[in-house]
Amino acid sequence: MAQQPERIIAAQPDEVRRELTVRRDEKRQHTFQTISRSYPTTVDDLWEACTQADRLERWFAPVNGDLQLGGRYQVEGNASGEVVACEPPQSFTVTWEFAGDSSQVVVHLTRKGTTGPGSPSNTRTRATSTRISGPGSDRARRGWAGTSRCWVCRCT
Repeated sequence: MAQQPERIIAAQPDEVRRELTVRRDEKRQHTFQTISRSYPTTVDDLWEACTQADRLERWFAPVNGDLQLGGRYQVEGNASGEVVACEPPQSFTVTWEFAGDSSQVVVHLTRKGTTGPGSPSNTRTRATSTRISGPGSDRARRGWAGTSRCWVCRCT
């Protein structure tokens, strides 16, 4: 029986790092959610897992659309958006549009060396979601943050 994502996260507290930063001014609230984790794989392999529709469906959800710079995508039963920046295999940026709300998600992949002789390389992924809203809004804490739980658990 497969473990629930919450249990996986609880069992691997040192592997997943989360950060939530909220900055407010008189008119806006800027919310930054960052999640990062290392995987025992290469940058190229993790890049493919995060950018190819057949790989995304295996660990995340079915994604349809044009997964290249300027293309629009749709996560089945969830968000849609546009690929607004892409620097293979280091980073990409997408908009995350859901329920009339929009944020931006930036994903960076970094090689972190090997775990030992003959071991595969380690790749660290860091995803940051940025949302600007009216003062006091808590909507940025929902949506992408909940979806990203499975992203940091099963991305290979």
